Amino acid sequence: MISILICDDNQRVANSLADYLHLKTEHEILPPVYSGEACLAYCKENQEPTILILDVQMLKGMNGYDVAKHLQIYHPDIKIIVNTIFGDKQVMEGMIRYGVKAYTSKDYFSDEITCAIHAVIHNDYYFPTSFGLTEQDIINIQNTPIEWLESITPREMRLAQLLDEGLPLKEVAHQMNISESVASKKRAALFKKTGTEDCISMLNKLKSVGML
Repeated sequence: MISILICDDNQRVANSLADYLHLKTEHEILPPVYSGEACLAYCKENQEPTILILDVQMLKGMNGYDVAKHLQIYHPDIKIIVNTIFGDKQVMEGMIRYGVKAYTSKDYFSDEITCAIHAVIHNDYYFPTSFGLTEQDIINIQNTPIEWLESITPREMRLAQLLDEGLPLKEVAHQMNISESVASKKRAALFKKTGTEDCISMLNKLKSVGML
């Protein structure tokens, strides 16, 4: 039987989507999980779901990119459908790079999500027609590294998170147990990797793609 797991840090959204799919499909809808860490734990400790419906931006802990990347390596048979408020092509390309098969909007629960489920069950893709992706485009994205997605280290992301809290660089360095000089170098690396020149632009870039 087809089983579907939903991972979204907004419990209301996750539960509403689960209720909707109970009504609209005959598949087994598993109890939702509300964090990336809980999602990976479920997949490790239980029989793998056939399909994972995954949010991109999760504000605490692992984000959707982290989850998709892990599953691509350790649970490659799980078919991932993104369900998100982000309609940016960069976000979609980042998730495709990590093996996502379908991409749907969180604006509403309609035929879009059930069409995506039907598509991935039949080993097909489902992406917004507005982006005009061909199967070759998808293959090219899968095989092309994305610097802002793949080169930022966990420590650099931690620095970005602390900066986003409004902390001065000196306090960020203290909390990370590094020197202010090292923190400054990590911040400069983030500027380079995100193609930005100042802290506000860098943080806005990370937010725009759901990493913050």
